[in-house]
Amino acid sequence: MRSRTVLSKPEWLLLLCLFWSGSAMASMPPAFLVTPEQTSNRITIYSEYLADPDQQLRLEDLLSGAWDNKFTPATGVRERLGYASSTWWIRLALQNPSDQPQIRLLEVFPGHFSRLTVFTPDDSGYHAHHSGSDLSPPWGDARDRRQLHQITLPPRSTQLFYVRAEPSGSMNYSLFLNTPMAQLSHNQETDLPYLIFGGLLIGL
Repeated sequence: MRSRTVLSKPEWLLLLCLFWSGSAMASMPPAFLVTPEQTSNRITIYSEYLADPDQQLRLEDLLSGAWDNKFTPATGVRERLGYASSTWWIRLALQNPSDQPQIRLLEVFPGHFSRLTVFTPDDSGYHAHHSGSDLSPPWGDARDRRQLHQITLPPRSTQLFYVRAEPSGSMNYSLFLNTPMAQLSHNQETDLPYLIFGGLLIGL
């Protein structure tokens, strides 16, 4: 006859704990594939967002996995979430399939945020990068139309990034991922009309 293995009560408890801990770990949204050939990409649709009306959530809370099913996937090139006295969390997975690290600039547009914190993963956990109009220069000077944060993608890796946003008005955002040279070219194109208009005013 075929023997049947019967688990004791401690073994059942161990399996239950392993299942619970595995389900509690943070899962990633679908990753955007970043290749060396790409220079500029709109990646909003790969992001997910979560409202934090009480401003109580910490990064550690999100990393526990307990809030994974509360995130809402973005559905367009620009997410317009309306007016609300709330902090928002955005998360985004990026994959670098190449053998070399890749440096990119994450652009959050428009940059109408009193505070914006980008959490980038590193060997020790996560590192926070801050910007926003409430901060003193250089962050609070001329960053009303875009906010930029440099990120480095290690080779052969998939990483999960978090953004904590405190909007100064309505909450709407678009995300771009550019190489430094592509970002410079993009900035020149978008700033040119303002420079021309400013020059005309000075000449009057």
